[in-house]
Amino acid sequence: MINKLLIFHSIKGSLKYTIVRKNIKPVLSIMKIFWQNEYCNLKIKSKVFNNNRNLFLISEHIFLRNSYNNIISKQTSHILYKKHIFDSLTIAPTLKSFSCNKKTKNCIDFGTGGGFPGLVLAITFPQIFFSMLDSIERKTNFHHGILFVLNIKNCNSICSRGEYFISSIYHRKRYDLIMSRAVAELVDLLELFVSVTNSDGKFIAMKKIKGCGNEFFLTHNYSIKLNCKLKSLVKVDKTYLGKVLVIYKKL
Repeated sequence: MINKLLIFHSIKGSLKYTIVRKNIKPVLSIMKIFWQNEYCNLKIKSKVFNNNRNLFLISEHIFLRNSYNNIISKQTSHILYKKHIFDSLTIAPTLKSFSCNKKTKNCIDFGTGGGFPGLVLAITFPQIFFSMLDSIERKTNFHHGILFVLNIKNCNSICSRGEYFISSIYHRKRYDLIMSRAVAELVDLLELFVSVTNSDGKFIAMKKIKGCGNEFFLTHNYSIKLNCKLKSLVKVDKTYLGKVLVIYKKL
């Protein structure tokens, strides 16, 4: 069988690719140059710089596997760094502020998909244990494989639907933090948040700025009923079509 490899090149800030049947060395060198250039532009003061090799290997593995296993959307696979990895790292400063008090030890990424942001943040914050939840088995199998290859000890993957996960006694009040990256409505996520987090639990949801005001209005009374409240909003992209981190905490 002929292995199809990818050559990547940057065009107007996006990552494009061409399928070739060549030796892997020039492919890896091009990706490495692209990664170094793009990563240097990302000014996040965290330990991720010491682990950029693992992030690079995750990206490479997804690129080579996504064509037949659909780990992430094929519409965004050519801009993986910008759409998924850098997008996941925008949560790092907020998460770092939570981890400074050493109370945030167990975190769950709800609807992780290809492992974003949970897998990326597990590399960035080795002191926190991350659980990645997804209902699609082929994606959780991918998580198990990449965790084994990269020897990541502070992360695991769970294959389950949200409603079954909430009903499990094992996961009740077990987590310090729950994260969600544009997966579901806030009303549904708040119920999960209250069920699986402890008394000091927090919830971070990444939402698009456009249209998120309606969700806040619909969830205001419901959040009071669930004994939690909106703590803060953190803009990670100041454009109108950008994104914001919605942070809730228990009362």
